[in-house]
Amino acid sequence: FVYTINQDSRGYIWFGTGEGLCRFNGTEFLTDIRQDSLEREVAGASFRDKQGTLWFGYYSGNLARYTTKFSLVDPGVEIKSAITGFVQPNANNLLVSTLGKGLILVNRSTGRGERIAGSEGLLCTSMCLGEYLLLGTPDGLSLYSVELPSKKISVQLVVVVLVVVSCAPAAASACCTPRL
Repeated sequence: FVYTINQDSRGYIWFGTGEGLCRFNGTEFLTDIRQDSLEREVAGASFRDKQGTLWFGYYSGNLARYTTKFSLVDPGVEIKSAITGFVQPNANNLLVSTLGKGLILVNRSTGRGERIAGSEGLLCTSMCLGEYLLLGTPDGLSLYSVELPSKKISVQLVVVVLVVVSCAPAAASACCTPRL
């Protein structure tokens, strides 16, 4: 199965599969990707940030980034749960969603992270960032307001149930416009 697809800044297409990562260069697939040290783990989420770095989230909770080579990222926060999505709230940080361990704010440069208070136990399956944070959970879609005071994100529930949601794909991620 293919769980995630993304394109790096050089045009290569990356696929996260049940057998690990593979890369398509336009003519052939490279399936023996050992650079990430996680060659047999399932990459269930990927994200290309505004600076061109590819981020991969694994079902095990591991996190890796790729520019021209792979590096494992240790956020210093135990995840041990599937990473389900990424958004970039500002140039310095990524917001990482997990399946049961809440939201984690990760500094792009250092890789260090902090758990977002109040998000513990959240089963987040997807998210979009705009004026609001739209989280897909087993209870449905939830719309949260997002504030970014000095490198911290505080999340407050705004609406629990949405009637209509319109999502339009963008270049490397989805941009969602909630309509109540």
